[in-house]
Amino acid sequence: MSHHRPSAFEPDSSQQPEQPQLQIVVHAGPLAGKGFLITGNTITFGRDQDNDISWDDSQVSRQHARLVRQENRLILEDLGSTNGTLVNGQPIVGQHLLQPADIISIGSSVFGVKGFAAPHTVGLTQVSLENPPYAPPVPTSTSPPPSPTAVSYRPASPTQPEEPKLNILAIGGVLAFIVAILILAAITAYFLLRGQNTTEAQIPTVNITAPVDGSQVQLNVPVTVQATAFDPSGVIRLELWVNGTKTGEATSSSSQGQPTLTASLQWAPVTPGSHTLEIIAYNTQNNASEPASVSVTTSVPPDEDTPTPTFTPQTPTATTPTNPVLTTQTDLNARVGPGTDYDLIGLLPSGTSTEIIGRDENRQWWQVRFNPAPDGVGWVSADPAFSTASNVDNVPVVQIPATPTGTPTPTPTHTPTGTSTSTPTHTPTNTPTPTETPTITPTPTATTESETVEFNISPTLIQGGECVSVNWNVSGV
Repeated sequence: MSHHRPSAFEPDSSQQPEQPQLQIVVHAGPLAGKGFLITGNTITFGRDQDNDISWDDSQVSRQHARLVRQENRLILEDLGSTNGTLVNGQPIVGQHLLQPADIISIGSSVFGVKGFAAPHTVGLTQVSLENPPYAPPVPTSTSPPPSPTAVSYRPASPTQPEEPKLNILAIGGVLAFIVAILILAAITAYFLLRGQNTTEAQIPTVNITAPVDGSQVQLNVPVTVQATAFDPSGVIRLELWVNGTKTGEATSSSSQGQPTLTASLQWAPVTPGSHTLEIIAYNTQNNASEPASVSVTTSVPPDEDTPTPTFTPQTPTATTPTNPVLTTQTDLNARVGPGTDYDLIGLLPSGTSTEIIGRDENRQWWQVRFNPAPDGVGWVSADPAFSTASNVDNVPVVQIPATPTGTPTPTPTHTPTGTSTSTPTHTPTNTPTPTETPTITPTPTATTESETVEFNISPTLIQGGECVSVNWNVSGV
């Protein structure tokens, strides 16, 4: 998936403490549930296979977006994609500095990045040991030697050696340097502690999936607002605000909240013009998210009277899946029964979701809805390496089909010895009927040898898409 490059995520451990490992987590889309460790300075997203993270999605461009690490910052950049790159539901322009709780939307996929603290832009100037902040001492100038022609009229007095003097400037410079180091350490500790406190204050992130920003809506016709919120600690409530007024809310069915909560709320515009729709999410600590907003425009059709509103608000409910569901992670064989010795009846392509209706006693196989089968039911492997299953706590154990013998036994038609077979006499039209009926002599049938069926399959163990050779030999029938 990812190509290793020289990375700022791999610092020199001899010079500084090891930094935490960063990870890209996929919340929704074809790669939902997967995580990708960041091992390079640059991560690319797109539909082409040469991207670091690639997946098949018609809404994703071949080279869609790029994530760049610059020291302690993560910068997301759209690469001129057709449908754009969203952060917290808003399209980004140019380079965007990511925060720990930001949600990235590319096509139908939703990503998050965990493992880094909120970036700050405070720069700290280091004091160079080679250039101390104090001026070096000025050397004492010496007088030039007397001219040889000068005449001294005063007897020379003996000179005393000069006593060493303490350099006050040097001592002051050292003290100033020590004070600067202490101040620098205090500032660094302050910002590190503030970054830790920022990461502890977890808030939800929310994204509006419908309606699209800037869309047109009809007057007095209900508009369904769909939104999804994310928070590892659990989302307990979503609120819909229209033009600054709360108009509805949806709550989680669990008192502990849900890491991912999706809800549909309705609102009907009763006045023409532009309206701002906002969704705010709350987690279990009752911390509110930043509002996700879209704008819609309502206009009155020409030459028509404004009808009287008849909209009755419905009680919004959070949409949480209740039925057991299986989603394939690779192409998966569907069989008549729970085992590889049962016949194949078709294939579930990778990424297909279907309802789980039963299981075997050991939870090794799931019975699922499979429309191509005559009875609409098939069995697939429950190995988590091939598929993911949800809401399966109450899946019942169902009756397992009889194990196939592997050798079909035909029922031959055998005529017992001594039994005669006669041909009925047909009397054609206008043909006189004979006065006497001819006597039919029964012809005994010779005794036949016992029936034998030889049935061979080669090879006996095959994989999906391989061919098998079937030979049979029937005698005595």
